[in-house]
Amino acid sequence: MRIRDLIIMGRQYLVLACIIIVAIAVLFFLGYYVIYRKILHGRIKIGIGKIIWLGVLLIYLFVVAGATLFSRGGYYGNGMVSQLFSSYREAYILQKSVLWRNLILNYLMFVPLGILLPIGIKQFSKPWHVYVCGFVLSFLIETTQLVLHRGIFEPDDLFANTVGCMIGYGIYNIFRHVVCKDKKEKARKIFALQLPLIAACSVFTVLFVCYAGQELGNNPNQAYENIQSSAFEVDGKSNFENEDRQLTVYRVKRLSVEEAITKGRDFFASIGTKINDSRTDIYDESVLLYDSSGMCCIWIDYMGGSLRYTNFDMMFSEDGTDKASVKASETDVRAALSKVHVNLPPEAVFLEEGNGRYLFRVDVNEQMDVLNDGFLECKYSAETGIAEFDNHILLLERYKTYPAISTQEAFNKLRQGDFCTYLPEGFAKISVEGVRIGYSIDTKGFYQPDYCFDCIINGENSTIRIPALR
Repeated sequence: MRIRDLIIMGRQYLVLACIIIVAIAVLFFLGYYVIYRKILHGRIKIGIGKIIWLGVLLIYLFVVAGATLFSRGGYYGNGMVSQLFSSYREAYILQKSVLWRNLILNYLMFVPLGILLPIGIKQFSKPWHVYVCGFVLSFLIETTQLVLHRGIFEPDDLFANTVGCMIGYGIYNIFRHVVCKDKKEKARKIFALQLPLIAACSVFTVLFVCYAGQELGNNPNQAYENIQSSAFEVDGKSNFENEDRQLTVYRVKRLSVEEAITKGRDFFASIGTKINDSRTDIYDESVLLYDSSGMCCIWIDYMGGSLRYTNFDMMFSEDGTDKASVKASETDVRAALSKVHVNLPPEAVFLEEGNGRYLFRVDVNEQMDVLNDGFLECKYSAETGIAEFDNHILLLERYKTYPAISTQEAFNKLRQGDFCTYLPEGFAKISVEGVRIGYSIDTKGFYQPDYCFDCIINGENSTIRIPALR
C-alpha cells in the first residue's frame, strides 16, 4: 500500500468520523445544554476544552478502528496467530518499503493515544496507566481481528502499538516541560521517558546499517516464519548428495524510475504509439504505463526490467468474449513477438499451454558468453497477433562463486519447515519428486541459486525453494 493510498483511506475515515462527531455534538448539545442545564437546571459544568479533547479522541479512535478493522477484507491467513517478530524478519528479508512502512506506522498509530490520554484524564498522569491502556486497546484490536477473521493476530503489532503509546507519553512530557514550563518533572525522568523512542530508532538504524553492509542482498525464499511440524508431513525421495559445493551468483541490472519510464516510452514508440504521461502510476517495485489510446498498458519491474504488455483491443472481441486461437507453431509465435520487438534467445524452449497461450523458458547455461534465464508467456492469435506477453527473461552477468549447502542439508530444512512456500489450510502432505538448481533475484539485484524441490502437495504440483548459499 502506497503513502497516497494510506492518506486516502485515512481521509475517508476522518471525514466519516467528523460527520459522526458532529451528530454526537448535536445530541450532546440538546441533552446537556437544553435538557440538563436549561430545563433541569443542572449545575455540573463541562468546559469547552474538555469537549474539544473528547471530540479529538473520538475521531482518533474511529480512524484507528477504520484502519485496523473496517478496511480489512478476507485473505489467506485470516484467523491465524503469527510468530513474534516474524513481520520484522519478513521486512528485513524482503526489503520492501511497504513492509517497513507498515512496521513504522504501527508505532506512529498509537503515539496520539499516549499524548491524548494524559491531557484529558488526570488518572493517566502516571506513565504505567498510559502504557497499560495502550496495550489493552491494541490487544482488543488484535483479538477482534482474530475472532472476526478481519486479519491476523500479530504479537508484533501489539508490541509496536504499546511502544508507540509509550513514545507518545514521552512526547507529552517534553511538551509539558518545555512549552508549558512545568518544572515538576526532573530532567532525568524526562530523559527516561524518551527511552522507548531512542530504543525504537536504534533498532531500525542497526537493521538498516547491517543490511547496507551486506555484499549480497537477501534471498526472498528465506523463511521468516517456521512452519509447524504438525501442519505437514514429507515423504517421497529423501536421500540426496551430502557434499558441499560452489555455486555461481549472477548480477541483474536494476532500473531507476526514470529508466523504467524511458524503457516504456521507447517500447510504445517501437510499436507505433505514444506514452500517455498523465496515466503513469509509480509503485514501490514497478511502474504502470498506458499509451495515448488507453488500449495498451505495460508494467515494468525495476529489478531486472521485466516487462508485461497488454493490448486490450486484441484481447477481446466486440461482444466481449476472449479471442482464442488455433494452435500455432513456434515459428509463428516467434515472428509475432519480433513485431512487438521481443527477440528471444535461440535456446528458449517452446511450450503450448492451450487457448492461444504459449510459453518460452530459458535456463542458465554456464557455457554461454551471454547468459539468460527466466520465461516469457504470451497470448497469440493469427488474426490479431500478440495480445499480451509477460517477459521475465533476464540478461545476466557472472559475479562470483560462493559456498553452498549440500542438497541433503537443503532437504533437511524442508523437512523442518524452514521454507516460505504457502501450504494449503489444514494439513499438507508433501511428496518430494526431485530437486534441481533454480535462481531468484535477491534484494540487491543479484541472482542467487536455490534448491528447487519439485513436489506434489495434496495432489497438486508445486515447487519448494530453499536458498542454496551458506
